Amino acid sequence: MVRYAGGPCQCSGFGCNDLPDSFDVSSAILVFKESVAPFIANARIEDSAGHGILRGWDGADVDLAASTTFARIAGCTQTAPKDAGGRCPSEPPACPRSP
Repeated sequence: MVRYAGGPCQCSGFGCNDLPDSFDVSSAILVFKESVAPFIANARIEDSAGHGILRGWDGADVDLAASTTFARIAGCTQTAPKDAGGRCPSEPPACPRSP
């Protein structure tokens, strides 16, 4: 379980979902290297001041949240990674939310 994380990381430019009104991507868990398979499993992330999981790599859209439970996450449960060329879509991608 990860609780009360996601405070200011003073990091930006990773992934495709900035926190509202900023370029900040503070998250409870920050992942910067693409994984070939999900490695966060059966976890619980609660009370994050930012996102739950930052997928901060350039490449495939590997879902790291499939078996993770989220509660009271201020931002996205998990952000979208940039494509292999380091680009985000012109419209911000969907931001999955938690209850």
